[in-house]
Amino acid sequence: MIFLNSWMKIMSPNRYAKFFSGNTHLLQQLSKLQLIVFINLSQLMTRDDNTVDLNVAIKKEICRDVGCTMESMANILTRLVKLKFLIKKGGGRFLVNPMVSSRANKQRADVISLNFIKDLKEGKFR
Repeated sequence: MIFLNSWMKIMSPNRYAKFFSGNTHLLQQLSKLQLIVFINLSQLMTRDDNTVDLNVAIKKEICRDVGCTMESMANILTRLVKLKFLIKKGGGRFLVNPMVSSRANKQRADVISLNFIKDLKEGKFR
C-alpha cells in the first residue's frame, strides 16, 4: 500500500496544499476550471481532518478568484464529489480525499489516509 511520501506544494501567500505525486494522474480527470477549484479548496482544508467548510461567502470568494458563477461552482462540486475528490460530510462540510491532497504532516496524513481507505472499503461514502 502506498502512503503519502512524496509531495508537491501549491503555494499562495497564506495558504498551501500538498498533492501526493503518486496519485496526481487522477487530476487528469478534471477540467482546467475543476482543477483550479479543487486546488483552492485543498488550500482551505484543515490540517487535523482534511475537511473544508464551504459557506456561501467562501464559495463566492472562490468564484471571484477563478472567474466562475455560483451555478458553475455547484456543478464543479457535484463533479468533484462524483469522482471522490470530495466527500460530502453535511452542513456544507466536505472531506478532501487524502489520497490526493492534504495539509497535515506526514504522520497525521498517513492516519487520515488509512481512515479514508477503511471508510471507503466499508462503503461509508455514497
